[in-house]
Amino acid sequence: MPRTGLSPEFPVNAYACDSLTGKFCFIVAFLCCTSVAYAQQPATKCIPPQAVSEQLASHPTAAAYEALGRYYGDQRKFGCAASAFRSSLKLDPNSAQTHYYLALALLEQGDTQDAVLEFRRSVRLQPNQPEARLALGAALSQINDVDEAVNEFQEILKIDPRSITAIDWLAKAYISQKRYPAAIALLTDGPSDEVLQMDLVVAYSTFGDNDRALQLLTQMERDRPDSAVPHSGVANIYIQQRRYEDAAKEFQEALRLNSHDDASRASYIRTLLLLSKFHDALPLAQEYQRRLPNDFDACYLLGVVDRDLGDYADAKTLLSAAVKINPQHYAARYNLGLVYAKSGEPAAARTQLERAVQLDPTSADAHFQLASVLRSLSLPDAERAQLAVYQSLMAERADKDVAAAKANQAKEFLEQGDAQKAAELYRQAAEKDPKNSHLLYDLALALDRAGDPQGEQRALERAVELDPGFAAARNQLGFLLLQVGHTADGEKQFRIAISLDPHYAEAQNNLGVLYGQQGKNVEAERLFQAAVESDPGYAPSYVNLAAALASQSRFAEAESMLQKALQIEPDNPETRAFLAQIESQLGRPSNVHP
Repeated sequence: MPRTGLSPEFPVNAYACDSLTGKFCFIVAFLCCTSVAYAQQPATKCIPPQAVSEQLASHPTAAAYEALGRYYGDQRKFGCAASAFRSSLKLDPNSAQTHYYLALALLEQGDTQDAVLEFRRSVRLQPNQPEARLALGAALSQINDVDEAVNEFQEILKIDPRSITAIDWLAKAYISQKRYPAAIALLTDGPSDEVLQMDLVVAYSTFGDNDRALQLLTQMERDRPDSAVPHSGVANIYIQQRRYEDAAKEFQEALRLNSHDDASRASYIRTLLLLSKFHDALPLAQEYQRRLPNDFDACYLLGVVDRDLGDYADAKTLLSAAVKINPQHYAARYNLGLVYAKSGEPAAARTQLERAVQLDPTSADAHFQLASVLRSLSLPDAERAQLAVYQSLMAERADKDVAAAKANQAKEFLEQGDAQKAAELYRQAAEKDPKNSHLLYDLALALDRAGDPQGEQRALERAVELDPGFAAARNQLGFLLLQVGHTADGEKQFRIAISLDPHYAEAQNNLGVLYGQQGKNVEAERLFQAAVESDPGYAPSYVNLAAALASQSRFAEAESMLQKALQIEPDNPETRAFLAQIESQLGRPSNVHP
């Protein structure tokens, strides 16, 4: 099933910073934020200080132009700074520092592509520059070249393995790539830092391990009693678990500790709305909107509170403002439509509800409310059409609810070892929700446990037909096809799975095993190495990499891989026996007993 993690409202955008020595003021500001919004700067006259102007007139040097660029940088005249740095580079094109400064100025102007080029030139001229690599990695992240950003952050950690900033940004990059095990492995061994701990919480939660995430957050609450961050994190996980009362208490505590935390404030208001505690939400929403009168969330949330309290005039004003700020927001349109309907303005209500239906055609509530408005406008044909859609959606929702209940039962039977009963329940669930590719995938896994490869193959083929981008289903299908002798088809599914998820360790490992069997040892080793990097906690990749290395008589490297595999699975007898053989090849007695 798809993994679910912390809600989008979870405050995960904080970035850790090491103690950096900025050459001019904007360096550290950039390095501590990767989601910078660049505004076009007005044209600025580049007027240097008189002494500098006289020096450049009489004896222009690279150093003088660089100093001028730093001066403009401190004045936040980044176009002027870039021009000065370019003049410096004409006189000294091999200055790593000046290329770095130029890159920073370009970043501040919003010219990320050219900034990346300048960072690369700087690093090529002087590789041992952690600050330049950090900025390069951040810039690459901004242009969505995450793989290259990861490479830069990894290079920094070779220079400084305890760099909090590099660990933080690398972990966030791994999480963005859905390489959750890699992020967890990196952060587990990292320095003690609140931002890194929150990265670890996000990694566990998004990977589907909310229990572990809650353990970490609870420990953070004990270790940092004055910090609002862990309370907000706990609250967001409680929201996922529908523990709304508990979530409200945690958000309340987060706001007590940090009254300026608007993300927690908005989430707290939403939670109170879920609990129908409109009077409790009102003062919070009013304060939020007073402080941020032009903010979408502030207008929208207070508008919803006013609507629920029957204050339709104020609700109309606030929700209209919210729609103006974000015309594509379904809930704002829907709630504004309800307010117009309650205010006796059916024509205006119809406009908003029709737009809501366009934004989310699957909303049964919007179709129902639109039908009601059409009835008041004496449009019976249109009303019947909306009611028909509403009834169809409600029937579909009921079927999905039944499917979810059966899937939960199936999971319990599978955990108890009754694969046959689990498969039958998954089959019934898939019949109720026939377009759910994940139900078919779960059915396939149950059929695999039940020893029904034909049924498993049919379920997997249907799953990838419904969702061609379902990498896990393709990997499982590839494994099954190999088992029945369809090698070429199996290889194709593995390759597609990896193309869909370039860091899918299990698919990389499976394709590596196939290539090893075919004698393609170089390709196999490359895939095993990639699998180890994708998921440092996946033991089979280490074992298979060790086998590839041992086949080339690289026994010391193979020993190292097997030792890592045993750190993950210390009681695996096959791995222990393999390690004993390798140690024998190295000519020393083994301390490992199978």
